Amino acid sequence: MKTINYFFTLLVLGFVLLAMEPQYLICRQMPDSTRLIPVSILYTANNNGYLENCECPGNPLGGLDRRVKLMQQLQMNSSTICLLLDGGDFLSSVGFPEKDDFVLEAYGNMRYDVLALGDQEFANGYSYVVGNLLKRSLPLVSASIEIKGVPNTAIKKYVIKDIQGIRFGITSVISDEPFELMPKDKIQDLKIADVRSCLNNVLKELRQKSDIVILLSHLGYSKDSKCAKESDAPDIIIGAHSQTLLQEPEHQGSSILVHSGKNGEHLGQLDILVDKTTKRIVKYSGQPIPILKDMEIDTAMKSLINRYKTFASTGYKDHTLVAGMNDSPDKTGEYIVKKGDTLWRIAIKIMGDPFQWKQLFEMNKDLIKNAQLIYPDQKIRIRKNSGQNNI
Repeated sequence: MKTINYFFTLLVLGFVLLAMEPQYLICRQMPDSTRLIPVSILYTANNNGYLENCECPGNPLGGLDRRVKLMQQLQMNSSTICLLLDGGDFLSSVGFPEKDDFVLEAYGNMRYDVLALGDQEFANGYSYVVGNLLKRSLPLVSASIEIKGVPNTAIKKYVIKDIQGIRFGITSVISDEPFELMPKDKIQDLKIADVRSCLNNVLKELRQKSDIVILLSHLGYSKDSKCAKESDAPDIIIGAHSQTLLQEPEHQGSSILVHSGKNGEHLGQLDILVDKTTKRIVKYSGQPIPILKDMEIDTAMKSLINRYKTFASTGYKDHTLVAGMNDSPDKTGEYIVKKGDTLWRIAIKIMGDPFQWKQLFEMNKDLIKNAQLIYPDQKIRIRKNSGQNNI
């Protein structure tokens, strides 16, 4: 009886192994190490316009000065070749051109291989996209976005990176869904292609021109999961938009799926081994690395952040942001609402954190009946915590 159970177990195990995708199968007969090419993919997404960690106890993560230093350390301390990829939404969520100029400068200095376009890159409107974003010579990629009056060469549909003879095809897509709540005047010159047909076409082209296909998806975790289970899914999906944080890579369908969370709080690292002969992934591992406030900083990026802080305290505050601000530990005062303001944007300006809009609403419930409806010249109470840096 024990013999029968033993052979039955072996039979079941055999069927399970056959059902697994061979490029991710870690088996006893791994290819000879001389045939393996190690590649490390460092990935980020959903920076949401953040430059610096607020240094406050409740949020000890993030900061571009620490991210850059961590990237440099990972590259210097390893002989593995790295790809630097970002899934989009690196700019502010509600349109904040004064700050986003500094974010663009920062991203230009970080030497990413590919930056995907998210919806937030268009929150400042058409003129900002054409006059600022596209003039930065950033490695922007999107297979599904077309901008009126902008040549197709300005935004590539995909790029191909050759690493020791292995061709990595990298593309990005976004649907029209993330743009639904954006003011129409911001996106009237924007055309978003149908995601399914667009993705099918670009994946078909990349399969012919590359060995490993990476999708920077701005569709959100649930749609990424569905995409991974399609018959011709990408080898790797680096997700964005939904602010999801995956503590380890997920093997779904025939894809490796990763997400790095929100506000630049983590730097994702995905290490893969590629067989030189089959040019397939045979092993992978990885995790999101929290960017802690006690990590080393990059002095050049810190200098950029300090320039912004100086500018924020004097330059772009050309209207009354804070009236009657007192010197108590929790500084309170009055804010005069300007055209285009939302509680979300005011929270960014005053408190350094857009998610503090709820606190603003609670402070002004006697003045604001609907959090979505505030009006120019309306006066509201504000509080700027002493621990905030207004970044």
